[in-house]
Amino acid sequence: MIGLILLSLLCHRTWLSLSELRKAHQLLSQEKEVVLHFIREVGDALTSPHELDELFRLIVTSSRRILNASSGAIFLLDEEHHYLSAGMVDGLFPPIFEAIPIESLSKLATKAKYIQDLIMRLKIPLGEGIFGRVAQERASLLIQDAVSDSRITQPVIDFLKVKTLMAVPLIFKEEVMGIMAAANKEDGKTFSQTDLSLWEALADQAALSIHNAKLYRTIAEKERLDKELKTAMQVQRLLLPTGLPTLTGFDVGGLSRPAREIGGDYYDFFPVGEGQYGIVIADVSGKGIPAALVMTMARSILRSSAPGKLSPRQVLSELNRLLFVDIQQDMFISLAYLILDEKRKKLTLTRAGHEPLVFFERKESKVQYLRPQGIVLGMDAGPLFTSTLEEVSLILEPGDILALYTDGITEAQDAQGNEFGYEALAEAVHSAFNLSAQDIAQNILSRISRFTGGIPQMDDMTLTIVKAV
Repeated sequence: MIGLILLSLLCHRTWLSLSELRKAHQLLSQEKEVVLHFIREVGDALTSPHELDELFRLIVTSSRRILNASSGAIFLLDEEHHYLSAGMVDGLFPPIFEAIPIESLSKLATKAKYIQDLIMRLKIPLGEGIFGRVAQERASLLIQDAVSDSRITQPVIDFLKVKTLMAVPLIFKEEVMGIMAAANKEDGKTFSQTDLSLWEALADQAALSIHNAKLYRTIAEKERLDKELKTAMQVQRLLLPTGLPTLTGFDVGGLSRPAREIGGDYYDFFPVGEGQYGIVIADVSGKGIPAALVMTMARSILRSSAPGKLSPRQVLSELNRLLFVDIQQDMFISLAYLILDEKRKKLTLTRAGHEPLVFFERKESKVQYLRPQGIVLGMDAGPLFTSTLEEVSLILEPGDILALYTDGITEAQDAQGNEFGYEALAEAVHSAFNLSAQDIAQNILSRISRFTGGIPQMDDMTLTIVKAV
């Protein structure tokens, strides 16, 4: 008899165990199906050019519907400033963060909009309040009886009271991205441990989706910038001389090697009168697209205002006056400009805060640096700039060489931090006096390459060579 009783109890326990296993398996299967459905919904957003806001909306609305929650929200972590801010709110999410004077608002629609706007503007410090602690501690939170929970500030209006609440961290590869929260259920019931488990599973998939969407956006942004850079490079190449002018009694050359895709250096040759050419070299402060835009503006003004004016000082005064109006306060241009007179073998030059000009006298076989006075363009509206600008004239004999360059030439560094310097530049010009102007420029860049030994170029390098023949 006792044996039959024991056998009956054993069978009953086994049946209960199998029943519980079936129930657990059923719940897991349901959870799996729900998560797969969620992945399919959110996955559609990732294959389309949706904004992050659209992805957040899909995540919150889908998750809220699955859990039959009255409202849901995603709060994202600003790692730099260590606070949470709402990325998306769906439904009438209760204002549990602080007491809000909403009882004076008359219409439900007005209240709902007011509350949602308020929540979207909130900044929750990491570690503070319910949501701040969930993010900091990386631990899920389930509050089944929120009415009696002292951690929640309950609104005075009944329909906004929090009855049940869930919050889980959004984590991808150990990185906390924010939290996902749900408040109250449509059927008035409380969230269960099963609900929390499902909410955590959805949050895991949401974190992955957000990470992938941000990665996609970063790649798309890079592709856009690369495309813009390519276009800017093409435009800038069109602005540099496509060929060298053929001048009577002179040989000219020019080269430019930008440190980045787009440089801030500029050189040009253009006719300004009969038998007279303007030659310019410039260095815009900074690099990249802003510098290139300023350079483009300077080139346009110079080419339009220089013809007919045979005084470099007058030309640069006009250039500075027009540039000063539009150039940013933190930007300026150093520039050297000269006018070459073919018949007189004469060079008239000015230097607006630019590097000293290298002058090689063939007859004396010596090199000297020319330093006419002048400040950079864009620093003064006009009177100071014009008063400090000095104009110098030279008569070139056959074999004489004038080299214009930007500071990327003399400041090029080797592995030990030593600069190429002025003496090495003077020696490079002196030793190559029997070469053509273009070959002199190329020879200088070759010497710099050997000197730096493959060290990445830190600044744009530009050269313009004028040689009397």
